[in-house]
Amino acid sequence: MCIRDSSGSYAIVGAWQEDEDVSGGNTLTNSGSAYIFERPPAINSNPIATYNTISNIDGTGTKLGASHIGYPISFNAAGTRVVIGEYNTHKAHIYDKVGGSWTLSQTWTKSNGFGKSCAMSDDGNVVVVVESTGTNKLSLFVYENGSWVTKQNQTQIGGSRDTFGSGLFMSGDGLYLLATDYSYEGSGGKGRNKIFDISEYSFLERLNVGYSTHTHSMRGDIDRYGNRAIWDDDAANYFRVYKRSGVSWSQSTTIAPSNTSGRGAVSCDENMVRVALSDLINSSAGVTIWYRDPSGDTFALEQTITVDNPETITSMNYAGDRVMITDKTAGDIEICLLYTSDAADEGLGVDLGGRRII
Repeated sequence: MCIRDSSGSYAIVGAWQEDEDVSGGNTLTNSGSAYIFERPPAINSNPIATYNTISNIDGTGTKLGASHIGYPISFNAAGTRVVIGEYNTHKAHIYDKVGGSWTLSQTWTKSNGFGKSCAMSDDGNVVVVVESTGTNKLSLFVYENGSWVTKQNQTQIGGSRDTFGSGLFMSGDGLYLLATDYSYEGSGGKGRNKIFDISEYSFLERLNVGYSTHTHSMRGDIDRYGNRAIWDDDAANYFRVYKRSGVSWSQSTTIAPSNTSGRGAVSCDENMVRVALSDLINSSAGVTIWYRDPSGDTFALEQTITVDNPETITSMNYAGDRVMITDKTAGDIEICLLYTSDAADEGLGVDLGGRRII
């Protein structure tokens, strides 16, 4: 799993089977690590970006940041605070950047796969964590007056199953939450997605979308102010976009890249004017950039970026001028700078030593 901050300056990569720390030590087996990368300052208006390793957060003998079907890592906008799940020990951790290092400042321990997916607001003061191994519960934590306060403790979410919260995506303002459920109704499930209003530190359901065919929805995104949300739908072979009006949500459009399976990572800019889409199955689909006229709802294809393998993870910054693409097989991160509608330059890769990005 790979997540970036809103500026595109920092990235964190979970390596759940990494046994070594930055100095080559650590004798634990499958301890898990999280690598922090920093992009050097720009030297001109259109830099070719790379990421340099600046820190390594080691696990404690478990699988820090592990993700088979979830999104367990989430940054704040400044890249100075991160929440990392550790679901096989039912934990979630908060790390804060103090000077040049990362310090563990909070650990929550619950049950039933707590930590499989996590989400954090832009200011780093609102965190939601799911537990979904045989249950379907959400916990909400808020940083107040120098300490973390539990606002919702293992709140049961009705109408969902044990894959609920496979993806958690919080608006930057911390007021809205998209929760995807790729296998609702059991292992042969059909998919169910929910959007919650969490402005009063409770989970007020505003949208509940279920499907009669297999959609396997898991990947999605929500914009900074909770006005639009997007997720994948492999039953229809496209991505669905929903728009909020007051407290109500409705589908506004769909996006259907060529050769797509309808399953893949999604990332949008601040107001979902641009969206980056990848494909879980077909590498020939590439990573596509879609543009929406801010006055309308329809997206048009702006750029296709060739990739070597399927299952790339994409992450776009709020400005919509930079997208990060992971390469599952090569084990690197590529930064693409989007200058205009017809130009995108691919940055240099960051060698992760063959570690698999999850």
